[in-house]
Amino acid sequence: MTGIRSEALALEYQNASVSPTRPNEDINSKPKIENYGSSVDSPAEHSQEQQHPAHGKKDFTDEQKSIESDDTESQYVTLPKRNPTSTLQISSSERLTIHFHAVLSKDFEFNPKEDHIFVRAGHPIGDLEDNLAELTVSGDLGEHGFFVEGKFECKKTDAKLVSIPYKYVVYKAKKYERYKSHSEYIYKPDSKVTTNRCLFVKPHLLNDEGEWHQYDDIICKKTPKRRFEKLREFVWSEQRNKIIKGREIAGSVMLTTIFDLLKSWSKINVRKFVCQLQQFFEVYGDPSVFENTHVKWVSLKYGKQDVSRLLTQFMVERVTPELQKDSEGKRAFIMEPLKAALIMLYVWKQYSLELNILTLSHLCTALCLPKLPEQEFLSFWTDLLESFPQINT
Repeated sequence: MTGIRSEALALEYQNASVSPTRPNEDINSKPKIENYGSSVDSPAEHSQEQQHPAHGKKDFTDEQKSIESDDTESQYVTLPKRNPTSTLQISSSERLTIHFHAVLSKDFEFNPKEDHIFVRAGHPIGDLEDNLAELTVSGDLGEHGFFVEGKFECKKTDAKLVSIPYKYVVYKAKKYERYKSHSEYIYKPDSKVTTNRCLFVKPHLLNDEGEWHQYDDIICKKTPKRRFEKLREFVWSEQRNKIIKGREIAGSVMLTTIFDLLKSWSKINVRKFVCQLQQFFEVYGDPSVFENTHVKWVSLKYGKQDVSRLLTQFMVERVTPELQKDSEGKRAFIMEPLKAALIMLYVWKQYSLELNILTLSHLCTALCLPKLPEQEFLSFWTDLLESFPQINT
């Protein structure tokens, strides 16, 4: 029996390490959410483990019963309504529109036709026990899950320059129009308190329409409580690598949505592109969580230099692939070579991209202006400056 027990536990640990997971919070919510807890075990959990022997069939059976109990009918809820504050009438000058972007892990086995995903936020724009806004699927990412987006409107005075906790909650459809709710799980083993995501709106980065884009990484699902919870903390470096990989996968998805704006080149779209790219760089390059207050996620060891590297790779592969030696890639967003080169020049300078000598040489060649008659050139140059005024900065 000892061999069976050992194999079962080994299989559990293997399954727990397949995808990045994140510690969640233990908040009693309305409707009821599964008690996933934080990275610290509750006294009740320790007490339960001490009541059973370290080996044997009885211990394994009790653990299985604990896992299966999550599927009881009593934990099913009706689909809640969105926060009514989202319907408030706010003047355009006072309105703040917060756009949420994230990648939902395939581990949720999300069915867009039946299931739902909401974002919840704390004071002062909401309550972590209530849903703030519903997100919808904007893209199927195959093995990486779904790209989901949603938005919420409030007054600028309510949300700017204040740290706001928030989290994502998935509602899985069950029978009789009932749902089972799952809070996301944030894997952060050094946390001693409840861990949530952190929203911090910077007014100077808002566009003229008062929009803020909150770019998140992968929304992960917590696996059932494992006996190897403590052991996994000793392999944090391996788990961190998986989180970083997931973060960069999600980051590439976010960058795709931002650069998509340039497929239709116009002054408005270029301005939105510049604003959203700056918001992405600030949010992604300064990862933070909310643990009773705003806390920088130092143990993740991911900062603006990492975002610059991610942005560099994205640019040379999808925006200006012709700058690479022997590259057969095609531009995915901007068809005009000069405009693509100008965007590369702007991003390279603005975000300190690391380009090799050969790439910079090819960029200089791509920036050569066309030889046109004087009037045609003046018209060409005027249109270019009007649509992309940042070229003068």
